[in-house]
Amino acid sequence: GLDKLEEIAGNIEENEILKFDIALMKNQYQIMIENSDIKYNDRRAKKIIEAYVMTNQIEEMNGFLESFKEKDEKSYEYLYKYSDRLTELYIEKREISEELKALNEATDKTKEAHDKEKDDKKKKELGKTLDEQTAKLDALKEKIKLINESIQNN
Repeated sequence: GLDKLEEIAGNIEENEILKFDIALMKNQYQIMIENSDIKYNDRRAKKIIEAYVMTNQIEEMNGFLESFKEKDEKSYEYLYKYSDRLTELYIEKREISEELKALNEATDKTKEAHDKEKDDKKKKELGKTLDEQTAKLDALKEKIKLINESIQNN
């Protein structure tokens, strides 16, 4: 079906809705954003907000929303419905990502200290710390994965 739709799209001049829907089916977020000057139903609104969130373009999304406020009230309602929910998830993801980055740096330092340490007792303590940090890293990565899934399935 998608191949046939792409073939038809190739024969039609500049149809943003068709380009948007094809990009939507392929999860090509940037192409969706580039072809986003269309009317929105519930499904398309969710996906365009998802596209902005998944590409970390929250400020651009807010400008995009504002552009619809006056020109297309119905589309704006659909878009606004998802923007708050998905923006909250984005903020949570960003906070966890910052924590992950800091923990990655700390883990690298602990590993370096562990590798250089000569004293067996201190090396064992550093190894234990390294294991704890690695477990925390894995937990944070899993949280980010779950947030991404939640954004895409919201």
